[in-house]
Amino acid sequence: MDESLLQELGRDGRAQRAPTRVGMATLDRTGESTQGALMGRWRSRLLALGLAAAWAVPAAGEQGQPLTGAEIAATVSGNTVKGNKFAEYYDPNGTIRGREGDDADDSYVGSWHVEGDKLCVAFPSHDFTSCVWIAQLDGGVYSFMDGQRTDLRTIVSGNPNGF
Repeated sequence: MDESLLQELGRDGRAQRAPTRVGMATLDRTGESTQGALMGRWRSRLLALGLAAAWAVPAAGEQGQPLTGAEIAATVSGNTVKGNKFAEYYDPNGTIRGREGDDADDSYVGSWHVEGDKLCVAFPSHDFTSCVWIAQLDGGVYSFMDGQRTDLRTIVSGNPNGF
């Protein structure tokens, strides 16, 4: 076959075109945008990386990952949350009965509910409301996170303090 015809038709017998500029895009010999082809390859690579990362991330509720709303309710309902200077019993009816330190005079009440995947509490006597994500760490230790700070708490089964 004539060499000039091969250049014009290409080795596969299809008509070939030299790269052409159209506006901001450059078209390759097949008429496809070289930028579009490049973006397509990058999208494919990013998609593959995203899928690989999704498979590597533990599901919600696994150690260190935020609990779902249902998991939060099951974790705190009927149990006692303890911090460094307080203990609070989360009654299944939505009330909280707590005490700061060991002094019975420092008792307080509040309410709790789950909103989406967050635990929300309100303590009118302290003029305090908050919604937090909860992640289980080791054993009965949990991380309570509000987006600005993280506090470690333990959750003890039942109401051992008799609130």
